[in-house]
Amino acid sequence: MENGLYDVYQVKRYTRPFGKSSSEEKNIVESWTRFVTEFVPTYPIRRWNLVTPWNPTPERHSWMLNELTAGASIERDWLGRGTLDSWSADNQALADYFFGNGRSEMMELLASALNGAREIPEMSGTPVLDAVLAREQELARQLDAVDPYYRYEVVVRSGRLTESAIDQLSAVDRHAALVTFRELEGDCYQQVSIYPKCHESGRLRPISMTVSVDPTADEQALQAAHDMLAYGAEPDRPIPVNVIRSEGPPGAEASSGPALLYVMNVDQPVRPNLELRMGDRHLEFANIRTTRGFNGLQVSGDAQGGVFKVFITFHDGGRTREIAVETTPIGGKLPHVVVPGLEFLRDWTAGSAASLAIPHGKELLSFGTFPNADVFHAQASDWLKIAGHLIQLQSVASQQLVMPTTLTGAEAEGVFEAVRLLEGEIIESDWTGTQFQLGNQQALNACLESGPLFQFLSFLPFSVKYGGSTYQLEGVVANWGVAQLADPATANAVSVGDDVAIVPGPNAKLYRQRGLSGPPDLEPESR
Repeated sequence: MENGLYDVYQVKRYTRPFGKSSSEEKNIVESWTRFVTEFVPTYPIRRWNLVTPWNPTPERHSWMLNELTAGASIERDWLGRGTLDSWSADNQALADYFFGNGRSEMMELLASALNGAREIPEMSGTPVLDAVLAREQELARQLDAVDPYYRYEVVVRSGRLTESAIDQLSAVDRHAALVTFRELEGDCYQQVSIYPKCHESGRLRPISMTVSVDPTADEQALQAAHDMLAYGAEPDRPIPVNVIRSEGPPGAEASSGPALLYVMNVDQPVRPNLELRMGDRHLEFANIRTTRGFNGLQVSGDAQGGVFKVFITFHDGGRTREIAVETTPIGGKLPHVVVPGLEFLRDWTAGSAASLAIPHGKELLSFGTFPNADVFHAQASDWLKIAGHLIQLQSVASQQLVMPTTLTGAEAEGVFEAVRLLEGEIIESDWTGTQFQLGNQQALNACLESGPLFQFLSFLPFSVKYGGSTYQLEGVVANWGVAQLADPATANAVSVGDDVAIVPGPNAKLYRQRGLSGPPDLEPESR
């Protein structure tokens, strides 16, 4: 490539000159036709070169210029043995690849690399590790020597491959043109990384795969595939496809058949943050990504606190646009971190207008109101209440309270009641029964002398439970009410240390109130 123009080399390994109307001549005509129809409209071309391992006769050279390529505006030439000898002096691997047995040798070496783990010597410990590493390094070196376009790194790693390609992403070098994984016998797998040797490797020896989207995939996967093709949007899930064909250097070819296609935009440039604006309220808009597809452009980013994402899709060259909002999981985040985003989403879905702007600067794009967003509004309002409650409870918690991933109705009510107790409220509620450990048998007998009903008072540690965890809070909760034994016959059968079951008296309520401390002998359990 020179000054932005390409030199194309059409290599033919014919061992001797060919005659007129021969199969070799027809093959060259087909190659030239394919070059004119497929390559010329796509790339800026300076010169087309026909390359053979023998020098052309004057008649053949004239045929190439005046018949085969007649009327072409680009430069044309026929490179023969003299040129190849010069190439060999400068790049033996390149000449051997096309005119020697370089490709065959490379295929054999790669097959040896892929099967190398089966030939590990009978030893153990450090010697076997050294033997494996030495073998892999030597195979990679030999592959590099015979492939003029790509270099290879072959490693054996311990562990097993998972079904998700994302789990292997941390081991992938983004500079590699292709990385393949293959399970080996035992608890190990092999990773082959293929790197381009020059900027034009991908064009001169492309790595490509032709797939078709599986039409039987679910609606979400089909929509993800559509958005990827139409706007370049990164799919949020693997897309079921069928591999039709693939091409590239040895190791790049994939077998045809069903597969899962993972698409990850790992090379997004860093862009300055913007802000979401609503009146005097400002919310940072970060992690901005821009993608382009066949139908338009899409800009996306994360609202401050990770509460929601905004997708701005420009259709038909920017003549129309669409704004979409997607909530993101907030489980595990700190309550005060998600509050600004939840407040913004609550007000936006309540009818306030929002816009995208430069921080403390000019407005770039008006979003307007958020129509038909009742579900979003309800969710934002509910989670905002939970976040506010947890912030209140944090003042009496030694452990960090975080936002739950999900919350049951009972858990939400428990969080709310903990806030009411913290504010000093006496909570009155119905109850069905409980049990306590008998500590004073004489006191129980004295209570029962006047009848089956008696008053009780117990103390429990102040805590809140949600998301599968219990968070201890400062203070205790006093519980009192009027009760009776669940089984009156147990009155004379229990002794100190036994569990005694009680139920409410007629129309009796349970009362609860938080205090700073209970009796001196209060234990973590109820009394």
